[in-house]
Amino acid sequence: MKHCQPQLLVTDLDATLAFYQRVLGFETVFALPGEDGAIFFAGLQRGDVHIMVGIDPEKSNQTPSSTLGYGVRFYFSVGADEDIDALFAVAVEHGATVLHRPTDQFWGDRDWGITDPDGYELVVGKQVREVDLSRLTVADMVGAPA
Repeated sequence: MKHCQPQLLVTDLDATLAFYQRVLGFETVFALPGEDGAIFFAGLQRGDVHIMVGIDPEKSNQTPSSTLGYGVRFYFSVGADEDIDALFAVAVEHGATVLHRPTDQFWGDRDWGITDPDGYELVVGKQVREVDLSRLTVADMVGAPA
């Protein structure tokens, strides 16, 4: 395998595109219109991260499932030059639903979590210290933030 590019099925493509652009700084790199002219599929990119989003044409006339996004979590790593807390502030400013606030994790990252409009969990993290994962014990993890 060369890489994995997630494709998220969504209920409102316009809302999803706006969310990923405003809240996480993604850019739309392509958008495919359907026969009616409305966009039904698009590609987003931020740095080396690519995500495809779209409406499932076979289910577009069905009621959205309450489980859309359930059980799916993405962990986005940002660069050393990015301010992880400032990124969180932007997400909150744009109304993102917060799962957890910026937290220093036992594995050396500082991260925070939100959900997108369809319930996909998005965790954004940045390495803030070196940790030798081979030396961690259960005791290091007990009571530590998730």
